[in-house]
Amino acid sequence: MGTDHYWGENVWNNFSVSGDAAVGYSFPRATGTATLGGFVSSAHFDRNSDFYTMGHGGYFSPSFFFMAGPMVRFRTERSHTWALDVQASTGYLYYETDSSPVYPRDDSPEKYPGDRFSGLGYSGSLRALKLLTPHWAAGAYAGMDKSSGYTRWSVGVSLSWFFQERKSLGILIPRYEALFEPVNR
Repeated sequence: MGTDHYWGENVWNNFSVSGDAAVGYSFPRATGTATLGGFVSSAHFDRNSDFYTMGHGGYFSPSFFFMAGPMVRFRTERSHTWALDVQASTGYLYYETDSSPVYPRDDSPEKYPGDRFSGLGYSGSLRALKLLTPHWAAGAYAGMDKSSGYTRWSVGVSLSWFFQERKSLGILIPRYEALFEPVNR
């Protein structure tokens, strides 16, 4: 559950309320842990600031957002010289956006139309990392997401150097800035 308040100079004030819940069960395996579960996500914004005009907007801000469905994830154990984190979810997606003024001024009646979507939403990612030497690791990332008015794809590669020697990798975690966890310190 969360709330956000957006404000600034020459921008629209906006307020949002959101909530997320997930339940699942993990199954330990020889090389990692598999998790199966379900999720639900909901949100509301006071204003549709999806359009970037005259210094405001530029973010998905539906008046109503709802998504629910199953999810699956697999993560390797910490004792390997390689690490893998694969996750996927899909489900029913519904959102509505309000109409929005082209210029956020009282003297301009022109508006962008609101939008409504009902259908399949999905998200998935794959992160892989391999320890090449005790100081060097190479990694790759791929992800996709359809949970708003557009579909987002992302890919990346990394080459990392560690100050201290390592014999294994930690589990990959979702944050880009923290792909590695120290192991056996």
